[in-house]
Amino acid sequence: MPTLFTEKGVPYSVVHLKQPANAEAAAAAAIRNVSSQPLLQAAPSEGAGAGVQWDGGRILNGAKAEECQFPHQVAFITNFNTFCGGSLIGARWVLTAAHCVFDNAQWILVLAGSANWASAPVQAYAARGYLHGDYNASYLVNDVALLDLGADLPLDDCLQPVDLETQGCDNDDLAGEQAVTSGWGYTSGNTHVLEDWLQYVDTEIVRNEYCLSFYGNITVADTTVCSVSPVGASGTLCGGDSGGPLVWQATGRQMGINSFVASRGCTAGWPSGYARVPCFVQWIEAVQAL
Repeated sequence: MPTLFTEKGVPYSVVHLKQPANAEAAAAAAIRNVSSQPLLQAAPSEGAGAGVQWDGGRILNGAKAEECQFPHQVAFITNFNTFCGGSLIGARWVLTAAHCVFDNAQWILVLAGSANWASAPVQAYAARGYLHGDYNASYLVNDVALLDLGADLPLDDCLQPVDLETQGCDNDDLAGEQAVTSGWGYTSGNTHVLEDWLQYVDTEIVRNEYCLSFYGNITVADTTVCSVSPVGASGTLCGGDSGGPLVWQATGRQMGINSFVASRGCTAGWPSGYARVPCFVQWIEAVQAL
């Protein structure tokens, strides 16, 4: 396990990463491997809460994103075979789920700048991963992490940071609001191969009380936000890829980090769970200032 640190009241742990000896060849091999093999999802622990599954999420019957529609969306591959999503929140910072940044990671390759992750024009190896110090791997509470890329990425129209929502840490503040989630996960319940092109689906925030009725209070904490597909929507929401963003449509700011979905399957109609970003803005800013 990574060593836990506390600085200025902020708890965190650090995963130190390195670049492979032949970085270019390793990147090409990792992309080929993940493109052609059944998707291996990050699953840090076997002690799941009731009904929780770390399958990285799926967007079933979602819409195909336009190029540059979600310029903050990034993908990353860990150790050749594990895939997660994330969001660019600064020229050198990626926000993602803690369960995507496990302590045996040797390297993490970030892919950005295109809706097609496999041909992303921007590739960078992360220097460090920071996990929230109160992250509970068994129940995915405080499922938040940052990747420090060590250097700024070249920003353009297709690669831009997303602003973070600072309002709505209270459980009921966002209920009924419309949001959008995006990712490259499975596009049907019968496949376990990644989609090359970014998909997205509209979703509606629900009260935590409603989410508790499905998952219980061990998994659904005050720092969790849940959403469901609106009634009659053509897309079936099961979250985007693990670590991917949930964006509040009214503000264009990120309000959630994809964390968990229902173990009984993506068509079960259960809510999807996200780390509630407004509750972690202080932690994020403190880590960036280290």
